[in-house]
Amino acid sequence: MFGAVGHDNLTGLINAPKTSSSPAGWFSTHDGVHHVVYRSSNGHLRELWWQRQGGVGHGDLTTQANAVSAAGDPWPYYDPVRSINIDTHRVVYRAENGHLHELVWPTVAPVTGRDLTALSGAPPAADNVSGGYNPGYNSQHVIFRSGDGRLHELWHFLGETAVHHVDLIAAYAAPDPADRPVSYASTRTPNQHVKYRGTNGHIYELLW
Repeated sequence: MFGAVGHDNLTGLINAPKTSSSPAGWFSTHDGVHHVVYRSSNGHLRELWWQRQGGVGHGDLTTQANAVSAAGDPWPYYDPVRSINIDTHRVVYRAENGHLHELVWPTVAPVTGRDLTALSGAPPAADNVSGGYNPGYNSQHVIFRSGDGRLHELWHFLGETAVHHVDLIAAYAAPDPADRPVSYASTRTPNQHVKYRGTNGHIYELLW
């Protein structure tokens, strides 16, 4: 049986800035830490973290990485441990100019950032993104919609410096999306899945 339901004001507990976006979170299986990331009113991405026992911590990811401010909601995902003491936290977000940026930090190492759009030559994003880690291919994926209504993917293998771009509408002769897609990986091949709502109201799936 589960215990009683409780609640806490996470930002209030540590006097952290209030949020201007929808929050997103994940659980680190390596060290048992809960994480929440959100965008504050100045466009900085903030992280809250805590363990089952202990207080809430707070960090300004944008300042730590010397990264550009966010215009859209952050999309975090987590790479579990692949060898001793190595796991990776990632947050992807859209900047004011539509470029997609990624913040990365392994375990508790310093946060670094990079411009995925500039590295890949992809068009700017029109709204919020989704994505994640695919253990079947050992690859990272970011899915987004561009200003002309087309669906795109940015991807790279783990440890690869280059970032690749695919126009998914052209590759699959698929209908245009109406808004942000969702993406996830499954354990069976084909294991990369993208779901989205078309402009005609139908739900479509791309998989590979």
